[in-house]
Amino acid sequence: YVEYLDESLNKGYEVDESSKKEVSVTCETTYAHKESGYVHQLKYKTIADSADVSSFKVKDGYEIVGMTKNEGANEVVFALDNTFMSSGMMQGGSFYLVARKAKQPETEPGTETEKQPGTETEKQPGTETEKQPGTETEKQPESETEKQPETEKPAKPAQNKTSVVVMRLKGNASSTKVKLAWTKIKGADGYEIYGVNCRGSKKAPLLKTIKKGSAYVTTIKGLKKASSYRYYVKAYKMVNGKKTYLKQSNSIHIATAGGSNTNAKKVTVESSSITLKKGKTKNLNAKIVSVNSEKELLSHIAKLTYTSTDQKIATVTNKGTVKAKAKGTCYIYVSAANGRYKKVKITVK
Repeated sequence: YVEYLDESLNKGYEVDESSKKEVSVTCETTYAHKESGYVHQLKYKTIADSADVSSFKVKDGYEIVGMTKNEGANEVVFALDNTFMSSGMMQGGSFYLVARKAKQPETEPGTETEKQPGTETEKQPGTETEKQPGTETEKQPESETEKQPETEKPAKPAQNKTSVVVMRLKGNASSTKVKLAWTKIKGADGYEIYGVNCRGSKKAPLLKTIKKGSAYVTTIKGLKKASSYRYYVKAYKMVNGKKTYLKQSNSIHIATAGGSNTNAKKVTVESSSITLKKGKTKNLNAKIVSVNSEKELLSHIAKLTYTSTDQKIATVTNKGTVKAKAKGTCYIYVSAANGRYKKVKITVK
């Protein structure tokens, strides 16, 4: 499908059903498993090539900027040539080509951005679209590092509005229950919790609804020990008596205790802030500290995933190598399967 966005990423407003194209893509995991009812791993580039992206027609004034597996572009949007392994997709699942209004010439970040403070033009891009990266929502997943872009609003808005993941989900597990915690979404009236056994053959069903005013955590009980589960959360707002979904979190995979698998306790990186010259590369050297070092992490999904909040500024491979593309600032999220993550600030000069 082609999904149209407003001025920013992370704010989809229309999915063009007529643009749907069915393609056959082979799972790229190396171990034997059934085709149906199993979570597969696919490369975004492979999907884009199979779908022949150039054949998709988009509205005048729009351009395809990448691909996401979550409607609403709530995950970071990947470039079409990105070889990152997308996990958590079952047979028959959907990916979305993301189309956004074509940007002005590349000089915009160094010109309009500086002109904006104190002028009429600041108010136009400074609506909901531009506020989004600097809202309270974005501050909460991380504290110290996430506050920096807000204090630099006059110089950074055009660079940082390109979508950080604003709704993060993480979990901890015992043998028969999982505790989930997620980011508060400003304006949300409630949150829907979805989950399923990783070997389940159906989409994750709605498990419970957490209404506004509650803590942004919940516990799922009655699980099987020595198993693994997949979860995600959707934030909604009531509009004229109907639910309107605002955001969807990242999906997490988490192992219950009692078996041979363990989960990530934390993610570490060599440096939380990196400065590069255009064209240069740097490996993040990320590692996982496990809850139990004598057990294995889940193997049916990538142990670490890397996502860039602005691939026009910096890209990152599935091995954690960052390449500086253009002057500006963005962030790389390094995430473990259970949602534990580390955020790295990338500055390109």
